[in-house]
Amino acid sequence: LFMPFTPTIGTGVFSKQPYLAFQSGEFLNIPIIIGTNRNESDIVYVSTPIDCNVEYLPFLEVTYGDTNAHKIAQFYQVPQTIGFFDCRNISVHVSKDSIFLCLSRNLTRNAVAYGIFVVVVFHFYCWSALNFVLF
Repeated sequence: LFMPFTPTIGTGVFSKQPYLAFQSGEFLNIPIIIGTNRNESDIVYVSTPIDCNVEYLPFLEVTYGDTNAHKIAQFYQVPQTIGFFDCRNISVHVSKDSIFLCLSRNLTRNAVAYGIFVVVVFHFYCWSALNFVLF
């Protein structure tokens, strides 16, 4: 659980990194609403193709270590074929889950472990809900 854009520490508002405080149970006992959107990580989608074997699998190994990289590649069905295969869509899905979905899941587990039982988890998956023509 690492969020590089957390608030500045030592300003009198935050005494420690929020994720460290949350992991040790130092938070208010109030209801929590947390979740993710289907297209949350589209911002990391690149315009040029990403070769699975040459670029993406080595990236997973450097980022997550060899053992975890192979588990991730298997779970997300990253093709290990000879020749070029574009991994952009797979990389967006892995990024969304690792950055947003796993964060929501871990924070929810911590909240319940420390006694917050009003936790609402959402996964906004339908863009048609924003289509006001349908209403």
